Amino acid sequence: MSHRFKLFATFLVFVLIFLPIFSGAVKIVSWNILNFPGTTGASREDDFRKAIIQLNPDILVVQEMLSYYGVNRFLNNVMNYSSPGTYEAAPFFDGPDTDNALFYKKSSVNLLSWRQLPTSLRDISEYILQIISGPAKGTIFRIYSLHLKSGSGSADEAERENEAKMLRNSLNDLPPNSHFLLCGDYNLESSNEKAFIVFTENQADNDGRVKDPINKPGIWHDNMNFANMHTQSTRTSQFGGGASGGIDDRFDLILMSYALEISNELRYKSGSYIAYGNDGNHFNKSVNDGTNGAIDSETANALYQASDHLPVIIELEQESQIIFPPLQFSGHKFRVRSFQLADCINFLTWQPNPKNINIIKYKIYQIEGENKSLLAELNPNIFYYLHWKIYREKEYTYALVAVNNENREGDPAYITVR
Repeated sequence: MSHRFKLFATFLVFVLIFLPIFSGAVKIVSWNILNFPGTTGASREDDFRKAIIQLNPDILVVQEMLSYYGVNRFLNNVMNYSSPGTYEAAPFFDGPDTDNALFYKKSSVNLLSWRQLPTSLRDISEYILQIISGPAKGTIFRIYSLHLKSGSGSADEAERENEAKMLRNSLNDLPPNSHFLLCGDYNLESSNEKAFIVFTENQADNDGRVKDPINKPGIWHDNMNFANMHTQSTRTSQFGGGASGGIDDRFDLILMSYALEISNELRYKSGSYIAYGNDGNHFNKSVNDGTNGAIDSETANALYQASDHLPVIIELEQESQIIFPPLQFSGHKFRVRSFQLADCINFLTWQPNPKNINIIKYKIYQIEGENKSLLAELNPNIFYYLHWKIYREKEYTYALVAVNNENREGDPAYITVR
């Protein structure tokens, strides 16, 4: 290595380490907070505080808020209890039945406007927000908070379908490629229900079409195959007006617009969608039954006491946080002089993606069925790799990912060399 190249490499490492970047994605949490404040609100505030400290949302969207008084209590005694002035509350509208509320970090987003979309039961709330820092500064997105009709009867399903149609029609009027999320308690037992189909189906106008970020269709109710995504109930015993039965329903969902899958300025952070506090091992159990592998016991107890629903998390990342696949990933097999069976080399090459920043290395994996094994980690200035001692007649599949200075891997590029 030449002296000049060493100096360049040293300078590049320095730049990668000290270049200022936006600190994190926008974390949105949706939570049915069980008729707050009601008669037990004051006693549950400490439980909500413990959960919020762990969740640390940029935006908290809630259902079953009962009053303007409750919004102020939750803002002051939960959201801002440890750090006064951090969060602001959206204007509250006291509509029929229970209502929605939204709390947001003033350092992360601005609330531009809000409005109510009436249904025959509960209003759906629309919040229009704007990113105020980072590379996506100025980007506008919408959050809708909804609480559809409960119940498993045909009349209840029809009511949910009507609510979904009303909202879908409104969403179809949005500008093309709008960024938006539908957060709330859907009370759905299955993706086969008509309300879910209305939201996700292909229509003549698809500006309002949404998708499930984790793409898990099926019959969710009381189905162990979906145990790690259920959100209700946190309890096996009924108290405080909440439901019982243990964790066996995926009532709480966050659905997203298709623009949040492909946008270069703001998009869904892959792997960020979780039912918080669900470790997949509490099917039909209380969230604090024994050891919970997802959270500590104090947080599990807090979730148990606070509400009969678990929060749902999703993160939206800004352009500089998105790690795009490397470009022009290709490979060729070369034979070498040898008397061994493994006498070939796969020569892999690629080009850096100019959209990426803060890339510190590349990782190459070999894919065999559902298994992948790490072959190499390479300097960010190296765009080739030699896979030695491979077999002439065997096909080799590789995944190549860029890794940023937060040690996060990006979307992979794939190739099969024959």
